[in-house]
Amino acid sequence: MNISKKIKNLVSNYSLFKGLSQEKIDIYLQNSQFHETENKKSIFKQGESAEYFYIVLKGIFKLHKTVNINKDVVLNFSSKGDVIAALIMPNANPVYPISATSIGASESLKIPRDDYLNLWIQDSHLVRNLQNLIQEKMNQIHEDKEFSTMSVETKLAHFLLKFSSNEVSNDTFLSSVTRKDIANAIGTTPESVMRTLSAWSKKGIISESDKKLKIIDFYQMKLISEDI
Repeated sequence: MNISKKIKNLVSNYSLFKGLSQEKIDIYLQNSQFHETENKKSIFKQGESAEYFYIVLKGIFKLHKTVNINKDVVLNFSSKGDVIAALIMPNANPVYPISATSIGASESLKIPRDDYLNLWIQDSHLVRNLQNLIQEKMNQIHEDKEFSTMSVETKLAHFLLKFSSNEVSNDTFLSSVTRKDIANAIGTTPESVMRTLSAWSKKGIISESDKKLKIIDFYQMKLISEDI
């Protein structure tokens, strides 16, 4: 499905395209396709030929990798405005080193590798924006690692606040993110995640219903995330 003018106008506000004219953005997205992904479906899988890269429009993608014997490791999450798999496009015969699986319903733009090689990489401003975006993501990963010494409550609150704004509303987080996914992301066990969520639910900080986890007390969740 080709993308609409509405979507082009939407992505023009992303930091990826900061400082670029709408005319240039239209050129860079001329062969892109609007892609809807159902819950637990992948836009690509580890080991597949990398013929496309993606810009996330809505929802969250889990970036994960199979190591050893069928052990699945969550490496990171990508949300609105993030670019997935662009860095490997210049490689000769690239393959995806990870899988990208949708958590809940997600939307993205699917862009051909040829466009990256023939158009994107020729624009130094666009390349610089992409590098800055990736650097910001790396800084986030570094910050997340610093949370490894903090309590489960602090790490979990930080995680929920970080991604809730990319979901259905500013206070809702899809429970299709499994407790195991969250545990892997923050470096704890699914049991610890479930105990913490249960305690927060009893205190009225969150509620869980209709396959959604809703943050009720944003102020208290913020205090927890700051370990106050």
